[in-house]
Amino acid sequence: MSAEPKKFFVTTPIYYVNDEPHIGHAYTTLIADIFTRYHKLMGYDTRFLTGTDEHGQKVEQSAKKRGIPAQQHCDEMSGRYQKLWKILGYEYDRFIRTTDPDHVAFVSKMLQQLWDTGEIYADEYEGLYYVSDEIFVSEEEAEKIRAEKPTAEIVPIKEKSYFFRMSRHVEWLKQYIVDHPTFIQPDFRRNEVLGFLNQDAGVKDLCISRPKSRLEWGIELPFDKDYVCYVWVDALLNYVSGAIDKDTGKNYWPADLHLIGKDILTTHCVYWPTLLHALKLDLPKMIFAHGWWLVGGEKMSKSVGNVLKPLDLIEKLGGIDNGGIDAMRHLLTRGMTLGNDAILTEDRMKAIVNGELANDFGNLLSRVAKLCNNTIPEVEATNLSPETASSGNESGIEILHAAIDNLKILFDASDEDWFGGKLEQLWQDVWSIVASSNKYFDTAKPWALIKANDPAGGEVLRTCLEVLRVAALELYPVMPGKMAELRVILGQTPIPEPIEFHENVWLVDNAKIGLTKPLFPRIDFDKAFAVAEITAKPEKPEVPKPAPTAVVGEDGLITIDEVKKVELIVAQILTAQRVEGTTKLLQLQLDDGHGVDAPRQIIAGIAEHYAPDDLIGRKIVIVANLKPAKLKGVLSNGMLLAAKAGGKLVLVTIAADIANGASVG
Repeated sequence: MSAEPKKFFVTTPIYYVNDEPHIGHAYTTLIADIFTRYHKLMGYDTRFLTGTDEHGQKVEQSAKKRGIPAQQHCDEMSGRYQKLWKILGYEYDRFIRTTDPDHVAFVSKMLQQLWDTGEIYADEYEGLYYVSDEIFVSEEEAEKIRAEKPTAEIVPIKEKSYFFRMSRHVEWLKQYIVDHPTFIQPDFRRNEVLGFLNQDAGVKDLCISRPKSRLEWGIELPFDKDYVCYVWVDALLNYVSGAIDKDTGKNYWPADLHLIGKDILTTHCVYWPTLLHALKLDLPKMIFAHGWWLVGGEKMSKSVGNVLKPLDLIEKLGGIDNGGIDAMRHLLTRGMTLGNDAILTEDRMKAIVNGELANDFGNLLSRVAKLCNNTIPEVEATNLSPETASSGNESGIEILHAAIDNLKILFDASDEDWFGGKLEQLWQDVWSIVASSNKYFDTAKPWALIKANDPAGGEVLRTCLEVLRVAALELYPVMPGKMAELRVILGQTPIPEPIEFHENVWLVDNAKIGLTKPLFPRIDFDKAFAVAEITAKPEKPEVPKPAPTAVVGEDGLITIDEVKKVELIVAQILTAQRVEGTTKLLQLQLDDGHGVDAPRQIIAGIAEHYAPDDLIGRKIVIVANLKPAKLKGVLSNGMLLAAKAGGKLVLVTIAADIANGASVG
């Protein structure tokens, strides 16, 4: 009896139906799709869950504004995601919706369990309520929100509410995170969550109810028919309710990997684990928070007007029927290091799409196919081994076996290796091997060997084709459409079998190479891609700057009016990491009073004086109204203060317990 295959269950956030699908949504789901496809090739029993979040006040308000039932609004908006995910080739097993009857029943059952075990209690809440975000806020938080959004609707409320005893589970969660270092990744996100859990004010209990007098569109509390469940509690339970295969009844929980964007870190790394613990359910094995795609140096936002839609990008990269889908999948995969932010620019697109795909990969295939007259050369397998390589094929054999070894490393990697950076390194190795093959082709000069009737010429061509065969297998989960096309060109079946991922299956001698057009056509970015659509923000009317009210006097002194122009505030360092390719720069994420879910990023030249881990949690003074600038291509929004004497630099820090965002001066 054969052993049961290992399980791999990956989940993505469920996307809010009031949002248009943009590149950020597509990226998260793409990574889940790629991981699922790799595990399928390795013979795992996989499950891939994604979907939409459909309850809450904003959904109800949007439906009323359109004059349609809330369910109809959700059906239409959710349909946009489902249609786009199908176009992008995401092979999910279930697209869950929080309006699905089985999910509603599951949430009701879990709420009743929490009530019965004393994890939920009734109390009266009196304070302020921020309507658009559906959250309760303090006076200080309300003041900051109004400063940013003068029209924000924040109203006083006094009402009976139901609370989840989240504070009861905080100490357990802190210890769990310490005991399971790969539970929250990357490491700096784990430190950020621990910083939140260790805050001086403590973590309070979570209000999990909304009265029907104010909100009807939600899941009714089973123990009080006058209330519905807070949307975040409802949403966070979908990952468990969607773990069950409806056809087989198999329960895939716990998830092996849960992917999120960094902006929903607290809800998924604090609210969710404490809820699961209270329900006596296992936690997901890993929560991975990736960075943001920045367009024009800023996060995509409707208000800024820089939201990039996947279908628009696909069209610019060749269109749905001409390789644009796989070009976009490859661009997003190669363009962002998991965990960090990435900026989408025309130069990066050219380097990845035209450089790697068209020039390196496609050109190698075209040149080899042409020289071997579209027929795979017949070569003894022993001639492709390192021990028996001919003089014209020695370096080529090294390249080929590096590709084969790369494949072995890929399927032998543990999950922790995969999500800890190994996969990115393997992708990098694939493209390094393709580039090396092109150089080898030029150096070996197979056209000259063939003209001289030297059998080494055929070996050179066959070696390059075998490299492309291995690369197609490794890159199939990233570009399934184009790699299936390449496999057919090389005389293989379109979809690889798991056996190929574990064993080296050579090409068939004398099989025809069915290459009729370039595998990756070059994109004329000057014609097809107006860079302003990607990198520029909408133009705003220029407002004349007022004349300065004071100038520096001859004595070098300035007036109080000049001092007032500099906005100094207190900010707490949440995360710190080195800027790639530099020795002096650190990338800092700061809580400047807007909370850990809306951090400010500053790039500071202090890496020679401070180790990143030593900075976490420090309260520093920053210049908050400095014009944003890019340092080594990374956006910096402010400047920190430091004292420097000789070769020593010391940050200006705040020793007293004072709120983040407090003014200095």
